[in-house]
Amino acid sequence: MAVREKSLPVAIGLNFVLVGLGYFYMDRPFSGIGCLLIAIYTYAGYGLYGLLGSWLSLNLVMLIDMLILRSINKQEVAAATTKKCPNCAETIKLEARVCRYCQTKLFSSNAEQVDMSAIASFNKGQQSPTASIDDLVGDWEPEAEAKTEPLATPAPVSVSPPSEADRYLAHAKDVLQTDPKRAALVCRTIIKRWPDTTASKNATRLLEEKLS
Repeated sequence: MAVREKSLPVAIGLNFVLVGLGYFYMDRPFSGIGCLLIAIYTYAGYGLYGLLGSWLSLNLVMLIDMLILRSINKQEVAAATTKKCPNCAETIKLEARVCRYCQTKLFSSNAEQVDMSAIASFNKGQQSPTASIDDLVGDWEPEAEAKTEPLATPAPVSVSPPSEADRYLAHAKDVLQTDPKRAALVCRTIIKRWPDTTASKNATRLLEEKLS
């Protein structure tokens, strides 16, 4: 049931017309019936003069009560027709889409509804304790990116240390100019000890080309 704003002068005037009628206007019918029964009881027991005194006393009490009820009514109407801006905490109309104080955009439909406290914290450079990124982006999803295969890591090239035959061949080349006989002896040793090797083939070539 929608809460309607009540007029204080109307409520007081109705009580002057008929004791307790203002309570019916303020949606307090049982209080109105109680005041009316008091007036009837006073008239029945004390007559017209007793009713006049009771009428004045009751209207004074009802005047104070109408002030209280009017204050309660204003609070109920405000709660039903207004809301607080989640960014600046000012009171604005319930249907407002933009806050007139801080110009923050508000969303009323379920499709547009987001956690405004998260936006307020984001605007202030603070991290919301409950908000997540899903609260801010809604149903948006990034486009699928093409998967790229990682580049294969080339296998390390193992470099084996020079063999004994290679060292002999290197020595033969070193002494080739200064001591050809010794170089020839070393080459024959390589051919004899390590046949069918690259060092043996190179030693044979060295003998044929340089030491023949």
